[in-house]
Amino acid sequence: MTTHAINWSCTHELEVQARTLLEAKARRVHGLRFKPTFVDETFRSKVEAPIALLRARRTHWLAKQHFPGRESPALLDIGCGFGTFVLASLGLGLDARGVDMAEGEISFARNRLQETIPDHGDDRYITQRGEALPFADEQFQIVSLWMVVEHIPRWKEALAEAHRVLAPSGLLLISTPNYLATWKEPHFHIPWTPAFALLPKGLVGRYIRWLGLGGEYFDQELALVHTFNLGRFLKKLEYDVSYGHRLLFETAPKREEVEPEPTRAITVAASLARTAKRLHVSSLLTGLVGCSAWSPFARSVTFYARKKG
Repeated sequence: MTTHAINWSCTHELEVQARTLLEAKARRVHGLRFKPTFVDETFRSKVEAPIALLRARRTHWLAKQHFPGRESPALLDIGCGFGTFVLASLGLGLDARGVDMAEGEISFARNRLQETIPDHGDDRYITQRGEALPFADEQFQIVSLWMVVEHIPRWKEALAEAHRVLAPSGLLLISTPNYLATWKEPHFHIPWTPAFALLPKGLVGRYIRWLGLGGEYFDQELALVHTFNLGRFLKKLEYDVSYGHRLLFETAPKREEVEPEPTRAITVAASLARTAKRLHVSSLLTGLVGCSAWSPFARSVTFYARKKG
């Protein structure tokens, strides 16, 4: 895999472009409760995006474990937004591309790519809906949807398209808010209980409007996907949804095998896996980790699923 050193600081022009887009979206989401500090928070989470860098390192590690003979596995990030995850994945040597329906964010991602890795061209980021991907069947070894499924009203169609472009034995990586948990909702930052996810969406929309928040944004851009329904649909498509847990806890990688810069989660998982193997309880540990994904206190759920083939 060919790696690239990336300068993560944005030029003034790029930062202004990003902040303008983020302010417009924040006003739609927060309505009468909008505060200028929301723009700073979303800039850190979506543009600087330390979580995207962490996900890229984990994905790079997964790619090395699952595709050891492939130089640069092809990755598609659906709902790539400002493109930080794709950019970080390119820097780690993956053949990464991203699609998003937000033209402004795709424009920013292209401009940033040209400033950091100019030899990759403009086709790394494409403005397109996830339900109609402009790619050939089985083109990618990895497809990711990070905190995106809940923004797609026809999410089953999007996952069917992801399934179409994913190669046999490829990896499907999905994270989504757990709307069946008790927590603070991540878009509106309001108290949330599982009861809201079971109510008619129109009734929840009234609650959102009563709080002075963006009811139109809620109606048009949030699908409130239940994680149980998501898991069942993946199994219907014949994915091995426990693959990621088994990979982390049964391969028992050594510390030097997850360099460069192993994440804390991976190194802790490796240590637990080696201990579990010595005690002959690997299967029990894998099962416990799998069950933890359905905790009513988990703010989000992540699926590391493998396509059969």
